[in-house]
Amino acid sequence: MGRKILTVKDIEKLYDSGEKELKLSRDVAITDLAFERARELGLAVIGEHADLAPSAPVRPYLSRGTKPAKAPDLFGAKSAASMTASVPQVMANQEETSSELRARIVNAVLEKFSGTLDRELIERIIDRVMAASGVK
Repeated sequence: MGRKILTVKDIEKLYDSGEKELKLSRDVAITDLAFERARELGLAVIGEHADLAPSAPVRPYLSRGTKPAKAPDLFGAKSAASMTASVPQVMANQEETSSELRARIVNAVLEKFSGTLDRELIERIIDRVMAASGVK
């Protein structure tokens, strides 16, 4: 047997019949609008994830206290703070043109990843980042 889906009309019928609570289970699904209408009418929504809107993802790893896996260290031992600390040095040479800066960044990225990346793709990404950050 499939799941029963509750709509706004179902919620209003339930309310008109005098019900004060709505019990949700694995066999019952409720639309977002029906969920909102139940709250508006003051129906107590009861169930495992009754405090979440139906379209809200259930993310137990956020409430269990577990930590997500650590991201791989792509830049060696350098931390984000040490990398951002060098940003003023990148732009310190005002004589450097944007094309020189672009070439230097492209070469540094390609060197870091020792030829495993597509040069054309890296150039497009760097162009986007430079344009978004206002570097002309």
